[in-house]
Amino acid sequence: MSNRTKGLLILAVIFFIGGLSAAQLSTTSPSALTGAVTSAGKPVEGVAVSARADGKTFTTSVFTDSNGVYAFPGLEDGRHAIWAQAVGFEAMKAELVVSGGKKAQQNFALKTLQDFSKQLSGDEFVASLPGDSPQDLRMKAIFTNNCTGCHQASFLLQNRFDARGWAAIVNFMARTDPFASVRDPEGPGSPMIQAYKEELVGYLTQVRGPNSAPLKIKLVPRPTGDAARVVITEFDVPPGQQPDYIQKHNGSIWSDGTPSSHAAHAPHDAVVDRQGIVWFTDQINPERTLGRLDPKTGKTTGYKLAGSEGISCHSHGLVLDASGNIFLNCQDNGTFAKFDPRTEQFTKFPRPDTLPDVGGTLVVDSKGFIWAQTNEGAIKLDPKTGNYTGYKQPTPGGTYGITVDKEDKVWFTQPGLNQVVVVDTAGKMSEVRMPPLPGDLSNDKDRQLASTLRSGANSGTPSIKVPRRLAADPNGDYVWVAEYSVDLLARIDIHTKEVKEYPMPHRYSQPYSVVVDKDHMVWIALMNTDRIAKFNPFTEQFTEYTLPTRGTEARFIAVDNSTDPPSVWLPYFRTNKLARIQPLSTTNKIAKTER
Repeated sequence: MSNRTKGLLILAVIFFIGGLSAAQLSTTSPSALTGAVTSAGKPVEGVAVSARADGKTFTTSVFTDSNGVYAFPGLEDGRHAIWAQAVGFEAMKAELVVSGGKKAQQNFALKTLQDFSKQLSGDEFVASLPGDSPQDLRMKAIFTNNCTGCHQASFLLQNRFDARGWAAIVNFMARTDPFASVRDPEGPGSPMIQAYKEELVGYLTQVRGPNSAPLKIKLVPRPTGDAARVVITEFDVPPGQQPDYIQKHNGSIWSDGTPSSHAAHAPHDAVVDRQGIVWFTDQINPERTLGRLDPKTGKTTGYKLAGSEGISCHSHGLVLDASGNIFLNCQDNGTFAKFDPRTEQFTKFPRPDTLPDVGGTLVVDSKGFIWAQTNEGAIKLDPKTGNYTGYKQPTPGGTYGITVDKEDKVWFTQPGLNQVVVVDTAGKMSEVRMPPLPGDLSNDKDRQLASTLRSGANSGTPSIKVPRRLAADPNGDYVWVAEYSVDLLARIDIHTKEVKEYPMPHRYSQPYSVVVDKDHMVWIALMNTDRIAKFNPFTEQFTEYTLPTRGTEARFIAVDNSTDPPSVWLPYFRTNKLARIQPLSTTNKIAKTER
């Protein structure tokens, strides 16, 4: 190795260790792993390099810099599996032993792949479909608005089917929920999807049929600069009823493609408490309502609140109150429930039959009241008395995300109506309509459907924007909204209700959920691509971080403000992992290297 390369490796190690506090690192030993990644003798930037110790349930990943150099923070002693991968290249694997504080080195020489289509993320797949004509773009909008509300496009488009096969898939999809539960096996299913069935089957057969032309691949660039200065730790989350089960095909090797979610999918939403413990909801497993992850050990623990027929009450959303209690929704009976981490006991809050079911997204206001959206508007719980209060929205329509601003006004979305509803502190409700969609691709059929059928979060015409989940800046004057179908981040002024929209860096990434950290940075979970984004409201610039797993399908994002810079947590709903994303501070880098 040349002296220049050695110097780069030393600086990289200093950079990675300097950028993280001891509390942020998931490992305990000062041992380090470094190396260089090349292809055809040239360095490759933005390559994901992952390490996993034998017998452990978490994987740590970093990315190569402009010189092809990577460096890990401290790794535990023992044998590690190491692999490096990037789209268009074969995953290269190695094993080595880290011990005694000695620095370990592993270089990789990547080999190109002839067919790397299974490595594509969802947005890359959709971007690579024909898009030269208005009709092509309209069909892309119909496909994404009706076929990717419940899962990533990569899971569907990595396969090819003839017309009969695509028809069977569309028929099944129209009659199921996101978890493949058949709603009405004899009925027509979703009216919107049925209305587009013939067009969808013809389009999918054309672009992903047995005789379809090869895709004109359009790749998202590999991470560079700040986007590559990150440490990502992914923790396996076994099913509640199988605590030792680890999903084998879990997206860690990109060439395997996007895996099925039905092997063991679990975590939906997550929060981090003051002790650094991560709590997550479970919408699937029969023996777990709430999960607990200790990031220091990677151990998960499940807690069950019995629902109907002894099966756990499934949960979707959760929130921490000021005392450290966890509130969640019990989907079986549409109520709120509280979990006390100190006693490990649940408390139920019976809901009056006169009020609608508690929805799946929760928030707590400054007075300690717990809020959720309902199919009629919003609902509030006073935990001290157990009393519920309902708020009926002015315009009927499905609801989803909810947040509370610094003035205790509550905001929730109506995805199919392209609007946000506000409940002020006096209980008065008003609506904020999102701006009309520029360049609407709708034709006469679409306009007719829009006037006769109700669009929703998972089905609709090309004109819908689908504001999904939203978050208020707790110390600022804005509410930020993820506009799912049109790849926009919207900013609403909490006083004037003025809306400003920012296009996401890549079309078809489908922003699903947002959170705002202590520095006013806006973090966005992108469900259709295996990345997350950070938006700086001062510079109005995005930074995207690539995730080391294919099939993340993230529906929620949480922030841990106890670290500097803040870390974020991401539940991988499809591949049963909880990921901690730790950006590395440039300030820390400079301070450390100048010592």
